[in-house]
Amino acid sequence: MNTVKDGEKRKSAVGHKAGTLSSVRAIPSHAGWWGSHMLDALKHHWSEYLMEAAELGIFMVSACVFATILEYPASPARQGVADPFLRRILMGLAMGLTAVGLIYSPWGKQSEAHLNPSVTLTFFRLGKVKPWDALFYIVAQFVGGIAGVLVAAAVLGNLIAHPSVANGRVFFDATRWKKPNYGGPDGLKVDRKGNLFAARPGGISVFAPDGTHLGSIETGVATSNVAWGMTARSSILPPIRPSIASGSARKE
Repeated sequence: MNTVKDGEKRKSAVGHKAGTLSSVRAIPSHAGWWGSHMLDALKHHWSEYLMEAAELGIFMVSACVFATILEYPASPARQGVADPFLRRILMGLAMGLTAVGLIYSPWGKQSEAHLNPSVTLTFFRLGKVKPWDALFYIVAQFVGGIAGVLVAAAVLGNLIAHPSVANGRVFFDATRWKKPNYGGPDGLKVDRKGNLFAARPGGISVFAPDGTHLGSIETGVATSNVAWGMTARSSILPPIRPSIASGSARKE
């Protein structure tokens, strides 16, 4: 009788341990949870990731091609447009139209054409994009951007490597204006004479087309952008925290 009871106790103990182990195995691990979400993101959105990579690749090919057309010394466009400021305007228009074309293309409408990790991170911060989607979008953007430059280099050859195309110049060194939590110059506007108005921490600075610092409009607070007034051509409206203010320029 004792032997039978001992055997039943041992079976009961083994069954209890087995049940405990089974319950432990049933608890999903964090690695498995993340892995399932990663696979789910790839399964349902892989096409959007590829579209995002292709869109940024096309954008970079466009940037390389238009930069070569406008800046390569032997280019007819470069010889026909001697003013470097005008060439920069044309370059901006070309890239703006490229971006608009990509955004409103079928691929752009499906992937939402972020084209920039900062846009993806903003959507993620706002809760519009899930973590794995944000990660794969950013990876796709880097891969697409690098691939686009490599394709352009293979097609354009030494043209894109010419110093006038590949090497820019420093318009103005504004590192002294950088402040913690506010960064450096942000919003830009250009007037009819080609002068550049750059919003920055503490105000707005004005530059001649050649980069000469002409003066500043001091707001005393972080200034994110600048716009022309609606009622008077001489008024300037800089959006600042927490309101909109106006100011006048002074020579430094």
